[in-house]
Amino acid sequence: MGYLDIPRVHFAGLFYAGPSTINNFTTNYMPQVQIEKPDGEFTPNALWYPTGVAQLFLYRCTILGAVNASGTWVGSGDAIIGAPMETPSPYTPVDNGKGGVYDIGKLVDLDPDQQGRSAFFGLRFRATLADGAAFGGAATVPELREMGPRMPLQGGSFTAVGQWLAAIPKPEWPAAPSSSPILNAFQSACTNGIAVELTVDLHWNDPTISQNGMTFCYGRVHGTMGPLRKGESAQILYGRRMVGVSAPPIAAPLRREAVAKLSAAAAAAPAGQMPQWNTSYAASTPPAGTPTLLHVDLGMAIPLVVQDATANPPGVNGLPFVDSGITVGTLDSSGTFTALANGTVSLTSFYKLLQSMEKNCYLWTNSGVFTIPLAAGEAALLASRQLAVAVGGNPVVAEVSTGLWVQIGEMCERMPLPGASANVPVVITQRGTPASSQTPPALVVQAIEWAMSGGQWQMTQNNSTDLTAVFNPPQTDSNGATTLSISTAVADINLSAVRAPLDSRIYYISLNAPSNVSVCDDYTPVSALVWRPFTPPADPTWADAIEPILGAYARLYPGMKDKVDIGNQAIVQGNAKSILVRMALPISDPGYMPVTRDLAPSKVQMVVKFMRDWLDQQSI
Repeated sequence: MGYLDIPRVHFAGLFYAGPSTINNFTTNYMPQVQIEKPDGEFTPNALWYPTGVAQLFLYRCTILGAVNASGTWVGSGDAIIGAPMETPSPYTPVDNGKGGVYDIGKLVDLDPDQQGRSAFFGLRFRATLADGAAFGGAATVPELREMGPRMPLQGGSFTAVGQWLAAIPKPEWPAAPSSSPILNAFQSACTNGIAVELTVDLHWNDPTISQNGMTFCYGRVHGTMGPLRKGESAQILYGRRMVGVSAPPIAAPLRREAVAKLSAAAAAAPAGQMPQWNTSYAASTPPAGTPTLLHVDLGMAIPLVVQDATANPPGVNGLPFVDSGITVGTLDSSGTFTALANGTVSLTSFYKLLQSMEKNCYLWTNSGVFTIPLAAGEAALLASRQLAVAVGGNPVVAEVSTGLWVQIGEMCERMPLPGASANVPVVITQRGTPASSQTPPALVVQAIEWAMSGGQWQMTQNNSTDLTAVFNPPQTDSNGATTLSISTAVADINLSAVRAPLDSRIYYISLNAPSNVSVCDDYTPVSALVWRPFTPPADPTWADAIEPILGAYARLYPGMKDKVDIGNQAIVQGNAKSILVRMALPISDPGYMPVTRDLAPSKVQMVVKFMRDWLDQQSI
């Protein structure tokens, strides 16, 4: 459970995410659907940001705290505290060592029919201390997980919370020891790389209301970095997963007085039912044997308090619904909760107010992560019971009864027909340790298509034999590991009029697990984008082969026209070299084109060759 291991570093601040929203509707891909009127006005189906160009970056992020190698919280007195944590952005360009800067990260959905796995391409960190010591590096591509409601309000990304997990496999470190003991210890511990966790919420996506403290496309982010364990992958954790259970009623206010700093009306908790909590992770140190510390991540679990639901925008300052009366413990076979001796935790001393033009909100200096020293006998108790968190003695999150957690290492696959296949790492843990000789739950493959019903296109979801999915081997090894092998079982697929412009279909691969087994994050663990086969013409022309592809992207992503109008032949020809370079990049590169990564590889290759031929002709 690398990101929860010690020593670890916590940072928080804002993030910017500006995706194009035209592709939120699959039907918008149909050429006859109007997106932009002749006068340049967008139609309602273009949604809230039709000119977005998928940029994603951190902003105003700072290291706010750390936990040292003995498990002690460090909130001040170390040079690492207060250091900015940056990613490539318009405000913080990062030198690529080649006379330029790294591309800004991109927020990419797998497909319009699968928007719950948004990936962060081009995630790269850099933290620089006052003494000049810097660390960071390029991270793996994380896929959005554990998305859920953050507050008892309706609607949009502002009310949601989600998580990204990544790894920095080859970190960049200072050439000499730093003045920060935390950084020096962190570097020594991260011999296998750095594990990274990001919790994102409060993303404001209403362009009609943008004012001081609530600016369009900005949200809040909490981050945690820890030493990546040997054999651990970016999105598989040797830890424990707790899920929300029935929320208890609020018998009395459990709110902290700090809320009153922004709103006096918020100082008293509303009566009634507490909102349900989201998922929580936990891990022990050391990971095997008799652990002495338990680390619990409540950062994405606790619902937020709403100060004023009637305001527009709503009054939400980022403080949790409760921050005291929270206890970590175990459940016995009868469901009775027993608190750990040191299991009482509180967020009251971990708040920092961020005031900016982009957002006014409280940050949690520990990212909502707590380290709990275990008393004698508690390690054995944790090895045999469900881990749980309670508020006022009533459980709000808990492990499933068996403690089994099936984890999927990759949640999105891109597969061109014919003959495509993919191997996805799978690990099963039980109460935080590898579960050997476990048979994973049965697999279900479903195809997503569109059918006309009542004069309207409706999305359908039906069992399918187009893909085969099996676990190989059928049981986990001594490390709790196996592989989900996916292969295409057909040479071609028939598509509806809605999906035909995309030349592809989405397939959901889920696990039919019993209620006492926790699966990934309960939301379609694996999604596969499968492209129809394509053979390029022997002598493609702009009109018959290239313009239909690039012109469609120009229509769907009008925000790119300010950079390059790829629907215009003369402009494309003048930018053939840069288009060739970007389309020839690895798909994981943030500069890859098309940014949506939804164009079949064979078509990408055709366009690349066409641009190269254009350049060759110009050089003659």
